[in-house]
Amino acid sequence: MGLKSPDRVQETCTGAGTGALVLAGAPPTNYRTLSAAGFTNGDTFFGTVAHRTAAEWQSGEWLYASGTITLLNLHASSTGAQVSFTSGTKDVVVGPLGRPASPILRTSNFNALPGDDNDVDTTSGAIVATLPADPTEGDRFAFNDFADTWATNNLTVDPNGQQFVDAGDGSDPADPLVCSDPAAFVIVFADGKYRVRG
Repeated sequence: MGLKSPDRVQETCTGAGTGALVLAGAPPTNYRTLSAAGFTNGDTFFGTVAHRTAAEWQSGEWLYASGTITLLNLHASSTGAQVSFTSGTKDVVVGPLGRPASPILRTSNFNALPGDDNDVDTTSGAIVATLPADPTEGDRFAFNDFADTWATNNLTVDPNGQQFVDAGDGSDPADPLVCSDPAAFVIVFADGKYRVRG
């Protein structure tokens, strides 16, 4: 299980609502289905799903399981929020995502995606941001205390099996980073570790 990004993967899917979409095969010429590209249960990927006959699309991180895909983390969409798809055929395209033009407001737990600027509002409660388990050298993640509430309800950044650079304060580099002061900072994955930059 892990994040996959194989070339030339595109197929169709069916289903409606916000839940799992059922993969239906039918790749265009010179493309492969997810299963043909080696996806197994629990694998994730970045990609876009777009309805063929309705103005509905969304991109983000998706989970593959038993011939279905489920959105894990929204990146962008036709509505600005998670799309409730209507019935009909949709195209699934596996591939890198563009960077949003503005910060993404986060009000609940989320998976941080490389390149995203996250305005984290903990007014309603503490939030956990989970970093990728299989990051790529140079991946960057930005976080901002949107409502100046981290002192009351913390932001916790989970390295997800990776490590932060040793801060030299006796903390375990594999432990989550707990943010309890108003702040804006960036985390970069470099030389095999997550590094916090103010």
